[in-house]
Amino acid sequence: MTTVLVAADNHYYRNSSGEVFVDSVFNYDFYRRYLSVFDKVYAIGRVTQVGSAPEGKKRADGPGVEFLDLEPGRGLGGYVKTAVMNRKLIGDYLHKADCVIARIPGVVANMVVAECDRQKIHYSVEVVVDPWEYFAPEARGGLVNWAVRRKWTADLKAACLRADGASYVTERYLQKLYPCPALDGEPGHFTGSYSSVELPDNSFAHERSYEVKDSIYIAHAANNFEGNSKGHYTLFDAVSITASMGKSVRLLCIGDGPSMGDYKRYVAEKGIADRVEFAGRLADGLEVRRRMSEADAFVFPTKAEGLPRVVLEAMAEGMPCLSTPVCGIPEILPADCLFAPDDARGFAQGIVAMLDDPGLMTRRSAENLAMAKNYSSSKLNERRKAFYWNVAASFNKLRS
Repeated sequence: MTTVLVAADNHYYRNSSGEVFVDSVFNYDFYRRYLSVFDKVYAIGRVTQVGSAPEGKKRADGPGVEFLDLEPGRGLGGYVKTAVMNRKLIGDYLHKADCVIARIPGVVANMVVAECDRQKIHYSVEVVVDPWEYFAPEARGGLVNWAVRRKWTADLKAACLRADGASYVTERYLQKLYPCPALDGEPGHFTGSYSSVELPDNSFAHERSYEVKDSIYIAHAANNFEGNSKGHYTLFDAVSITASMGKSVRLLCIGDGPSMGDYKRYVAEKGIADRVEFAGRLADGLEVRRRMSEADAFVFPTKAEGLPRVVLEAMAEGMPCLSTPVCGIPEILPADCLFAPDDARGFAQGIVAMLDDPGLMTRRSAENLAMAKNYSSSKLNERRKAFYWNVAASFNKLRS
């Protein structure tokens, strides 16, 4: 029996019956991927105790997946308040499992890697985002983020070099910035690449055929509405510019978060409130895809990503997509679909180009669908399993 401890940054809720819930993608379906190779998964995370199951949250634990609770805390203040206790808890938890996989960078995952280094415990990493871009001033300003940007970038480079194995959500981009020994063929190390997206083989839509029409309906989705990191303000400006060009455009925004009120005030000030629908946070990924698919195209002016799941999901719906040339996005979208994160006029021109040329939209639909099929669950699961088998084999080799 081989067990694994998985550190994936998120906030969880445990009810009085001991069940664990979450409002992100890190639910039970996510963690049971590891059960394809390991006999048991220990998921480590910050857990808030609640009386009853929070409304709208998804179950995170289940058969074969057990949660190891850390003290909850959000933001810098929460981190400082809980850091000492959580380091101690992590140090104890590391001895429960045979193998360790840290999804880095992240508050908890970084602490797990640091404690593994301190105790000389072997570990592997799944690299999910570039912290240098994620904490860039144009995405997240402030002195604290300036410091975190430098610290997390240095820590990620070091972790990739020290880990037994490193997987990446990109094919090339993150590997170039944060290389691991396996990329140079060093014996005893291994690597892999696979996205976190879940695209069942039977979930792909058909190619779309567009006809001439006098309006365009575009969609955007983000799990957390906070600032301009996902390009909301750029997109609002693009909608305003498109409208000023005499074009009929509507926007669907899926998600919720602390900036929702600011967004609503901004679109009112821009005079486009009647063109923008805020759908809120939807029940699950299937509902997100259903609502997205009602639109003609998907526009995502993000400032920092690893490889955005939501863009791949839109592509799997056969939707033409516009986004930015950050991190791994150029690996899935061509250059003529990419604009600088703050280039509202460029995005507006891209929207108008699609509205004026239904043939262009039809071609992009077919191209995006073909690309998305490279990320089908059957293909990604084989990549994941190969990496997990290497993690388990590395432990068994050490044990023997």
